[in-house]
Amino acid sequence: MGDPLELAGNTVVSTVASAVTTHLTVVIAITITIAFRYYRQKVLKRDHVFCYKPNPTHQQTYCVVCLYDAVEGESLRRLPDCKHCFHVGCIDAWFQAHSTCPLCRSQVSLPHRRQPTLFSHFVSLLKLIANKNWEPSLP
Repeated sequence: MGDPLELAGNTVVSTVASAVTTHLTVVIAITITIAFRYYRQKVLKRDHVFCYKPNPTHQQTYCVVCLYDAVEGESLRRLPDCKHCFHVGCIDAWFQAHSTCPLCRSQVSLPHRRQPTLFSHFVSLLKLIANKNWEPSLP
């Protein structure tokens, strides 16, 4: 039988290591979520905004987020894949909690760059750390 003090110390170290691993995983998940939302907003805000002008040959355009008709001169955002349009403020608020089009529910994809970005390297590193069974080294 081992020394009770040593056994208690090992238990404490094991418990702390487990708690650190759990908290690190949560921090990484939150960081990835925040970073992805920020990146998606930056890409969507960069493109696909236009000033609405009614077209008599098309039906009236309305925003399914707020359910109001688009008015001439308002800024609308066209989603890159499905081409659905929404008020800029409405769709930006929508993307705070969702990653799909509010009309057709298709996943909103982001334009891919040919070269990896610093952001993509950061996300890859965080995913790698999250998937490893990280244990702090003990002296």
